[in-house]
Amino acid sequence: MKNYIIKITAVLAIIVGFQSCDDPIDLQPISDIGADGFYSNSNEVNLGVIGIYNSLHLKQLDEWIVTELRSDNTQLSFDNSVNANVPYRQLDRFVSNPLNEFTASYWRASYKTIGLSNHVLENLAVVDDIDLAAQYEGEARFLRAHSLFNLVRLYGGVFVITETIDASDARNLERKSIEEAYEVIIEDLEFAYNNLPEAYGSSEVGRATKWAAGAELGKALLTEGSATSVARAETVLRDVATLSGKMLLDNYEDVFDFNNEYNDEILFAVRYQSGLLGLGSPFANLFSPLQSENAVIFGGGDELNVPTEGMEALYAANDPRARTNFAVSW
Repeated sequence: MKNYIIKITAVLAIIVGFQSCDDPIDLQPISDIGADGFYSNSNEVNLGVIGIYNSLHLKQLDEWIVTELRSDNTQLSFDNSVNANVPYRQLDRFVSNPLNEFTASYWRASYKTIGLSNHVLENLAVVDDIDLAAQYEGEARFLRAHSLFNLVRLYGGVFVITETIDASDARNLERKSIEEAYEVIIEDLEFAYNNLPEAYGSSEVGRATKWAAGAELGKALLTEGSATSVARAETVLRDVATLSGKMLLDNYEDVFDFNNEYNDEILFAVRYQSGLLGLGSPFANLFSPLQSENAVIFGGGDELNVPTEGMEALYAANDPRARTNFAVSW
């Protein structure tokens, strides 16, 4: 056994010796462009903005777990294995554990979105068109504020990062207060509200608009709750309601009709692509009943998020919203 350890040590020493030479390691060719060398024109900044939107998929994957499942609205199905679904069950039972894999992954995904937003904001100088630069800045700041707004409501005072930082700086960061976080959130959303277009062409449906920013600004102001913020929220939300052209649909179920995806009640949504391309929404399969095979949704379901027993009682008799929101059998 001793000889074996000596031989391994000797091999490691030889490897280290080869790597410790004076000549630097040749890293060429590099197959991917680094972030610092990417942004050189408006088109590349636009691709960077689209990358921020794309990062929302990772956040959405866990957001229902750290929000809805943690609430009184839904629960993990009793038919699911207790031992196989511990991270879900912890949050379902209101156990707040920073080591929970969904808490950790949602936290990382949120800061990824914030980091991508910061990188775009630091490279806007290459955009010659002033209006286009303002739009890209508005989108990046809207998406940064959206992530930070969700984080502060879930966890209180959090890290407020408004510029690109390296790992050593990140280790020395301290959490900001809730008040400091809302200062950044509201400032970002105010900029987005004042600079984003009211609408886009059909090829750009899904990008954040002035009205999406206004609605979230109003929500953030009301949540922050000071008298000044509430007064500002009333003004902004009144403008969204009266000037945006958006309105409530006559039939509640039409809001969720997949043939009417971006209807007047949808101010902003994370979009998915249909088809078996790996870009579709996973939620129908996550929520559909166990052992339902293809009866409810192609591929069957995991039954990870079902209404609590008290949810049914909250709806008045024959309330059409109930059967649109969930089913009690299949």
